[in-house]
Amino acid sequence: MLTMTDIKNRTDATITPAEAAAVLGMAPHWLRLMAREHPEKLGFPVIVYGNRCRIPRIPFLQYLEGGLNHD
Repeated sequence: MLTMTDIKNRTDATITPAEAAAVLGMAPHWLRLMAREHPEKLGFPVIVYGNRCRIPRIPFLQYLEGGLNHD
């Protein structure tokens, strides 16, 4: 199972919804739907292009650590 430490140790600028969902303990499909339909409710920024989405890695980590206030 992917952990927050695994994501911290990466150097990629973005992560996939499946990777983020694994850390959050939710279904990747739900995360993709929320990213497209209600990104403001997630608490971290998302990049949606067409039917794909990515999550900026650093802001996601900040969200997990409680340091990102994305209202």
